[in-house]
Amino acid sequence: MGGRKFYLGIGFRALVVANGLKEGDVFKFELIENKKNKPPVVNFSCNGNSRMPKEGEDDHARPYFISKLKSYCLRKTAPFLHLPIEFAKKNGLLCSGEMILRNGEDERLCIVELKNHKNKYIYIGRGWKDFCVANGLKEGDCFKFEIVDNIDEKLVVNFYVLKNP
Repeated sequence: MGGRKFYLGIGFRALVVANGLKEGDVFKFELIENKKNKPPVVNFSCNGNSRMPKEGEDDHARPYFISKLKSYCLRKTAPFLHLPIEFAKKNGLLCSGEMILRNGEDERLCIVELKNHKNKYIYIGRGWKDFCVANGLKEGDCFKFEIVDNIDEKLVVNFYVLKNP
């Protein structure tokens, strides 16, 4: 952009709220079109795991949650996995996009799609069924969902099936 400065004003607060952004989140604006005498056209994107740690925060701890697979997670038509909304908000998972879901034991992986439904429901849709079949998941399995890394702008998550006592 040749060193020119751009300021965001009207509408920025709505952008922040609509995307669940908070202090420390990282996002980018990509210039798509810049015609003379017209406002520039930009693409906004944020990555679920891009977040700058706040001062005093342990940036080495891996965020996770533990849950149990329900029947709707494994149904034949359009299975999905809900993520707890507070976990999603706290860890910047409000942006839809692809992520890498990895079996934490043997590191088999599957590309899945993280979806956001009106900032009320965050879930894994496309690719989830393949992951379930490949890993022999069944209703009632307890699991740990652990955010591990961010590679090539894709969130990497380890999925561990926990042994029942």
